[in-house]
Amino acid sequence: MEKSLEVHRAKKNKVGIANVLDLLGEIHYQNKEYIRALNSYQKAWATIANIEEKYRKTKITNHIGIVYTQLRNYDLAYQYLSKANMMANEVKAQDLIQENLNAISDYYAAINNYNQAYNYLLTFAELRDSIFTVSSHHIAEMQMRYETEKREKENELLRNEIEIQKLALDKEHLKIWVSYLSLAIVSIISFFSYSRYRAKRKINIHLEEKIKKALQKQKEQQEIIFHQANLTSLGELAAGMAHEINQPLQDIQLCTESLSLRIKELYANDDVMQNDISEIYLDIDRIRNIVNHVRVFSSQQKNHINEYFTTTQVINNALSLVGKQYLKKGIKINLKLKKRIGYLKGNPYKFEQILINLLSNAKDALVEKENKIRKVFEKNINIYTDTDDNKIVLQIEDNGIGMNTEQKKNIFRPFFTTKNLGEGTGLGLSIVFGIVKEMNGIITVQSEIQNGTMVELKFPKAIKTTRGKK
Repeated sequence: MEKSLEVHRAKKNKVGIANVLDLLGEIHYQNKEYIRALNSYQKAWATIANIEEKYRKTKITNHIGIVYTQLRNYDLAYQYLSKANMMANEVKAQDLIQENLNAISDYYAAINNYNQAYNYLLTFAELRDSIFTVSSHHIAEMQMRYETEKREKENELLRNEIEIQKLALDKEHLKIWVSYLSLAIVSIISFFSYSRYRAKRKINIHLEEKIKKALQKQKEQQEIIFHQANLTSLGELAAGMAHEINQPLQDIQLCTESLSLRIKELYANDDVMQNDISEIYLDIDRIRNIVNHVRVFSSQQKNHINEYFTTTQVINNALSLVGKQYLKKGIKINLKLKKRIGYLKGNPYKFEQILINLLSNAKDALVEKENKIRKVFEKNINIYTDTDDNKIVLQIEDNGIGMNTEQKKNIFRPFFTTKNLGEGTGLGLSIVFGIVKEMNGIITVQSEIQNGTMVELKFPKAIKTTRGKK
């Protein structure tokens, strides 16, 4: 750790020095060395006092308040925690607001003001839960309610029709009994009534089957919503895991820096060890990029974004998440991306959701084909980008199982899926369709059974200006 400080001081990197001192403070705090922790935090604050680093200043201020709470200097603890809370709200950093609310709750508990401690803890819990709310879950819930109410109305109409048919049957039975009074026309009336009875009976059976199917459909949709709720919980879990991974990753990086300096001192000419250290740095950066990307992608806090981005940038981000998983399944992803095709304007995270959903469908189609033909074949997903007049074109093509005409007609309908129950929600392509329309785009699908599927997206080019967001 001292070596790392020396490196940052030699480079005059005040932010790096403050980060190391903040980390030292956390280590002392975990070891209950509160005076040493306070000393490290105060040095970190003094280092960046004249730098525009509001986020880091807020975090350090919060840490100082927490240490004063442990030292039972409650006046100073309250001053620093209040200041940190105000600074966190100014920078609108949700993670810092949560951390500070939790620290203030601990402060009130330390001074035996349990009512205030409970109120702040409750606010902390509500804020934490609101951050992980997933808008797609609400969409699915509203769609489920709409479909359920629609099915209930249809079922009610079917029941009324059955009652009407039953009354009609009772009337026909009465006619049969009356017909027995006249022997002259008994055969004609009996034949007519029996024929009508058989017809009505078939109608009743058909209606009963429709009710059973409607009830089964309602049950299946409820199971789909339950599955969607599980996906939402998985998103929350992914975001939590990303947060937990960052801390040990930072420790690994700092330790690696120390090892690198030590190796240079002891083994200056050992290229193998230097190469190993370089590989560790590359892996650390890759893990950090993936962790940060998972946190942003799963949190659904980016709906307000409206910025310029390139398709190549988003494609690379998406492949950093799923590329290696596809390689493990023997799927080769071929890229043919045209350079300098211009910019799109909108939410890059929603655009990435389009790619993730389409790539997932392509992967499932390839795996399904392999299982159906029961032999290994060369599984390919091709991604192309190009321009067409003032539009940017993106194509995703696979050589998987393909679809028939009826399936192609329904793929964008909510809850429609070609997969078995539990394997797909039927919402992926309907969400894709909604995002494409939101970005003023066009989506078309070409597919043949056993020959694969090609999805083409077209979006209007954005004219990038120096004003940025509008």
